[in-house]
Amino acid sequence: MNDREEKKRRFTLIINQQVLTNRREELQRRLELEKFIKACEALYEKNRRNS
Repeated sequence: MNDREEKKRRFTLIINQQVLTNRREELQRRLELEKFIKACEALYEKNRRNS
């Protein structure tokens, strides 16, 4: 493999790893947001029943 091909391959691997990391972080953020929303909804329902 010549130097140019090696640099292109390395760049692609770095970019692919960054994309995977971004997807994982976005999925984690969404899951945390859903959990927060469910907790807020449960608190709302609890307060609504008590008033």
